[in-house]
Amino acid sequence: MNSLDSPACTAPSCDGLIFKETVDSRKRVKRHPIKIIPHVSLLQSVRHMVRRKGFRRLVRDSRNTPSNQNSDPDFIMKDMHDGNIWHDLETGIKREVGNLGTVRDVPNAPGTKKKLTDHRFGLHMNINLDWFGALENRPHSSGPFYVSFSDLPREQRFLQVNVICPTITPGPNEPTTRQLNHCMEPIVVDVKKLKDGMDRDCQGVILYSVEMEMFDEDDKEIVLEVVAGDFTCNNCDTPGAHKMSGFAGHSADLNPCPWCRCTSLDINQPAGYTATSFVHRNDSEALKQKFYSKDAPLPRQAAILKNHGVQWSALDWIPGWRPSKQTPLDFMHCIFLGIVAFLFKTVLFAAHMFPGAGGQDSTKNRFENAINSVRWPTHVTRLPTNMGENQSLKKADEWRRLLTVSPVILWCSWRDETDTIPDAEPPVAPNEKIQTQHSQNMRSLYDAILLLCAGMHFADMIALYGPVYAWWLFAFERFNGMLEKVNHNGHDGGRIELTMLRNWVQTHLIYELLLGLPDDAHPHERDLIERILKTEGKRGGMMAEIAIFRSEACTDCVSLPKQLPKPLNLYTVNLRGQGADGTDLYSLLFEYLKQRWPILNLRRAFSLQQEGTPFIGTTAACRLPYIRKDGIRYGFAFILRDGVRVPVEIEDLFMVKIPGTDQPAHACALVRRLRTDNNLPILPWDL
Repeated sequence: MNSLDSPACTAPSCDGLIFKETVDSRKRVKRHPIKIIPHVSLLQSVRHMVRRKGFRRLVRDSRNTPSNQNSDPDFIMKDMHDGNIWHDLETGIKREVGNLGTVRDVPNAPGTKKKLTDHRFGLHMNINLDWFGALENRPHSSGPFYVSFSDLPREQRFLQVNVICPTITPGPNEPTTRQLNHCMEPIVVDVKKLKDGMDRDCQGVILYSVEMEMFDEDDKEIVLEVVAGDFTCNNCDTPGAHKMSGFAGHSADLNPCPWCRCTSLDINQPAGYTATSFVHRNDSEALKQKFYSKDAPLPRQAAILKNHGVQWSALDWIPGWRPSKQTPLDFMHCIFLGIVAFLFKTVLFAAHMFPGAGGQDSTKNRFENAINSVRWPTHVTRLPTNMGENQSLKKADEWRRLLTVSPVILWCSWRDETDTIPDAEPPVAPNEKIQTQHSQNMRSLYDAILLLCAGMHFADMIALYGPVYAWWLFAFERFNGMLEKVNHNGHDGGRIELTMLRNWVQTHLIYELLLGLPDDAHPHERDLIERILKTEGKRGGMMAEIAIFRSEACTDCVSLPKQLPKPLNLYTVNLRGQGADGTDLYSLLFEYLKQRWPILNLRRAFSLQQEGTPFIGTTAACRLPYIRKDGIRYGFAFILRDGVRVPVEIEDLFMVKIPGTDQPAHACALVRRLRTDNNLPILPWDL
């Protein structure tokens, strides 16, 4: 900024100003930026992240893994690495544009082209952009970018400390696509280095590999490893995805869809919902028009956007980027806040499908009672208890929970005395006026709900990206909520966003400091970290989670309350129904700990056996009010048995410590498995 000759913006076709000048009391001229775009280097942030202890063990090794498994109709996808896109990404390539506009990707040099999955540390990155209101008293839209890593385990990839926020677009207004390109340019430059395999050493020599420092498998020595990366997808909600990828808006007349050639008129026609008749977009043709638009005059850019539905995006500079294929449709907003909300609010509630006639046995009361009788796990969103009166759910997660239990809830609400759903319409009171025109036949509606189509393009996208929980937007919406809680001064010009980004980076740095803090650290240093955690933890977010973990004791990688209760008398605890063999709690713990600690040779407290350590039921265990693992306080959970997730109910929690022994304290849970067999019906109406 200080090297510029004038405050006029240097970008073509921009009449804005970059800075303003003021004169201080000493007659010195100072330049102040009019708007700040806070930014941190994506490449340097990745360097910091991979240098953490234990990080290399978290990164999935995709070398020699099978591809195109979705061609088998019986194959069950578990994560994004099962999608076809995982093995399609390439590194060591560059993008060339021919004289006639043809776009192609070629190797940087002979032998440099490789699959991203051929690298031990080939990072599959998802980029997200979403705006939120940063102020309550006036409109102000802040737009953070988030970069997550799908190579991390599902329980790790969406933790704030494992997600990079490279920049935040400043308010008060959302930027246009042309303005957004300037914000994305530093991100694209870093991704090109990770993808092209090109970096420069201290002498400026171009290297065809990006090497980063990383701990070895034992977390003892620092070694250099080649790290590559690429964007798997532009994973935003529909308006953000269209803007970031350079597509026309979803309300455009001629090109509202980035994936097919439908028009706004087709939305109200049966042909618009026949997937076999769709004409899919060609990414090569789209890129050709995008590069035409890049340097074209503004009227020509507007014509290309109208006729072809595309405009230039900074992402198009990334070699191998395919704008249509790598822009998935947002499942969370489309299905949960769109189709599911419309289904219940318009098709069911507005059509009076739950009338209140009939007193306590009315359809409305049965609907509410069925909703309220559902036992939810402790860490999921609950539904309101007055769903019969108020159906205005605000969150996508609430509609998601309602959809999960809908088949059972509707069966409980509509079933007759024969436990079947009648092939008839519900009774309508004389004073009720129904505005909807669709059928009110309960059996027909029930069948339609069970056969609800998730969206005309979702089948292809699930095959491409894997299960929707691997790429939906719940985590990114939560990150926006974290940034909303950051304290700032409310100043425009990017100062709000600068404070938010500093808070995000501070969380990463403190987390890395805690991981690398040596055992012989100075008490003053530890006290300073504790003070930061105590202050910042009050504001929520990941800093609060770090503060919680620091304040709790840790046993067997499970966080416990810092203040433990008094020992429990195991002889007096009554189980809610004894085990299959009539075992009591004392015997259950005794048998479990005998297998856990065979070296102690445990014996019962009143046994005549002389050898071994007595297991005394009045001093060995205490009851825990909760346990915390991965930030979740458990009331319901699952366990892994033979690699399969088995649902269980936690009946009680204990910490066991045998007095007079060297064995460390051990946290354990009394669980009751939710059993089933082939004789139980799949759903209630199968009885």
